[in-house]
Amino acid sequence: MNVFILAAGKAARFDGIVKQLLPIGETTIIERTIDQLLSRGIQPTIVCPELIVNRPLPYIRQRGHWITETVLKTRKVWNLVSIFLLGDVIYSNEALEKILYYDHIEPFHFFGTVNEIFGFSLTRHQNQGLIETAFRTIITHAERNPDLPGIGKLWALYNCVDRRPFLRPATHFDKRLFTFIHDYTTDIDTPEQYAAFLVRVVEPGILEPVEVASR
Repeated sequence: MNVFILAAGKAARFDGIVKQLLPIGETTIIERTIDQLLSRGIQPTIVCPELIVNRPLPYIRQRGHWITETVLKTRKVWNLVSIFLLGDVIYSNEALEKILYYDHIEPFHFFGTVNEIFGFSLTRHQNQGLIETAFRTIITHAERNPDLPGIGKLWALYNCVDRRPFLRPATHFDKRLFTFIHDYTTDIDTPEQYAAFLVRVVEPGILEPVEVASR
């Protein structure tokens, strides 16, 4: 199993601030996810165009126009099961274990809420061609329709796999393809979401402690 943390976004709504490095508790968003993985004996690969954490971890220095394009650029190092986490998501321990230890059978499986995708897995087996075709379909559609909202993103990929129109968010959830996460796990997209998470989860002490790996 390979685990990737995608951190190639441009953070346009944060005035150029690298949102993965926003402080959360006594660490940062991405460092917390890294420690959660390392404490479980999993060394993640960081997918980002530049070095953003000072850790002896493998890096893939890539950035596509869309997240789906960035993921496809990592295909040479996909394993039998490859799990993709998002560098701007704050994961509960329960949510992370649900993603990591799910029985990955289908070529694709997504994890999140009705509004957000927090991660997904690719299971190759004999499905490499099918997986790459789905990504290329979304990327081609994005290139032809660059102004459509949500184009080239993970909801478009989910809907493509579910054989639905490329809408965002999805309106149909197949349990073979999607597992819901119902806790404080949050995708930080805006400064307002970040501030609200601090008030709702961090300040009351709801955020779980994470074992810090040696650096």
